[in-house]
Amino acid sequence: MEPLTTELHSSKATQTLSTPTTRKQRTNNPIFVWRSNGIGGITTQLQLPSPANPNSAGEQRTVRRLRRDKRAATSLFILVLVFMIFLLPYVFVVVVGRIFSIKILTDTNGQVYSAAFWLLWLNSTVNPILYPFIQPRFREAYRRLFLRFTRRRRRLASLIADMQRGK
Repeated sequence: MEPLTTELHSSKATQTLSTPTTRKQRTNNPIFVWRSNGIGGITTQLQLPSPANPNSAGEQRTVRRLRRDKRAATSLFILVLVFMIFLLPYVFVVVVGRIFSIKILTDTNGQVYSAAFWLLWLNSTVNPILYPFIQPRFREAYRRLFLRFTRRRRRLASLIADMQRGK
């Protein structure tokens, strides 16, 4: 650490002193190491923090954050991809049918338009099924809802059975 002195100007009205300040030296602990793989491309390697490193906790937090962001990006990519698969046929039928005046595509009673339309609406059915496969939190929430629903049903069934035995 090298001390830096800051020179402060003084006027007749005020007296200021120059105070030595120190500048922290930056540690060079990169999270990513860039290296060439010899084929002409560049690969990245994630360095895990060492326990001896004083900045280990901060780097571990950064690594966890990167993993969480990667999972979020992957799940978002899957959801957008599925949405596009269901949306694009409808957009294609409507846009191409209108631009080129193709009767088979613009006929709202036709099978092509109807299939594209229902495929668009099918996306709303697929989303609640798709979310639990992607996100563990949704899986847990669905499991809790299912358990709560089945417990109530069992209680109701036992209550009805008790009432019938009492008659």
